[in-house]
Amino acid sequence: MLASAESLRTGDQADSGVLERHVPWGLRGPWGFSSKRPPVRVSLIERLSICCVAVTLAGCAHQAAPPPTSPVDFPLYRGSAVLSVRDWHHTLSPGERSALGIVGSGNEAYSGYEVVTATGSSFDDVTEWLRDLDEHPPDGYQVTVWGSGIDEARERARNIGVDFGVFDRNERGVTHDVLVVTVDPDLLQRKAGIMLSLLDKFHNLPAFLRAPIDAQARAQTGFSISDATDPTTPIGAAVDALGRLQDTHARGVIFIDARPADAR
Repeated sequence: MLASAESLRTGDQADSGVLERHVPWGLRGPWGFSSKRPPVRVSLIERLSICCVAVTLAGCAHQAAPPPTSPVDFPLYRGSAVLSVRDWHHTLSPGERSALGIVGSGNEAYSGYEVVTATGSSFDDVTEWLRDLDEHPPDGYQVTVWGSGIDEARERARNIGVDFGVFDRNERGVTHDVLVVTVDPDLLQRKAGIMLSLLDKFHNLPAFLRAPIDAQARAQTGFSISDATDPTTPIGAAVDALGRLQDTHARGVIFIDARPADAR
């Protein structure tokens, strides 16, 4: 009569990191090569290796989150990548004129999206693309603001690494205004670094000190520090996006889409 596997175990075996599979002696078949086959040993290292493989395979099943896409119905610069998308809100006080060319007649709320994209193209190439949009707006859009004053402001902005254009379209009776801002972060830092270094402290200063600083910044760059701290202006939108562009070593194209909040 064959002895059972249990009866062949002689006492408790020390673990010592080794598992033993006890095989009945005298069996035929897969275990029948030898009637005195030693126990099959699986080391602790082998067990850990198997666990690591299982964890790795499980991790592969979790795909990375898809990159963000633009919700703004306006063509992106060719080959650019969307870095961030976030909600945009602004309320116009009576008589206030926004960078989008909207003039407030009351406390009107506007909302939409801000989309920041990055491209490896040069600032000159991106600026040329924006100028071409001035001449040939996307289907359904038209240029909203123009004239000698705008041309002068854009020329000053380009000198410090920023350019912009404003467009609008009508969708089912609702006007969508789109501000497009291009920025070269490195050029902006070189040309307006002193102004940018004052942004964090500017609002803590009393009004009588802010006024002369604003005037000096405007004389040197064409824009005040107040402009740079207002994300609804072209320079403010560019400055606001610097943190998301600084590690890309790329040029940025920012889109702000605005419409009356009650139309959403």
